[in-house]
Amino acid sequence: MKKRYKINRNKSTFKPPPDEVINKYKNFKSLRVQYNDVVKKSKLPIYKNKKVFLLLILLALIAYLLATI
Repeated sequence: MKKRYKINRNKSTFKPPPDEVINKYKNFKSLRVQYNDVVKKSKLPIYKNKKVFLLLILLALIAYLLATI
């Protein structure tokens, strides 16, 4: 199934975004903070993260119980 794209080359219908929208994205510091929040991983080690630590303990307990049966 091919996707068909319609490219409009008529320049008279092109409207640039308003200045408010452009200025909204000109704040590079906040944009960088948002990017870092999404991309960078947490520096917290696995054993200090409570949820992951409990998951590891639970998996170890299940593995131990299955090994003893």
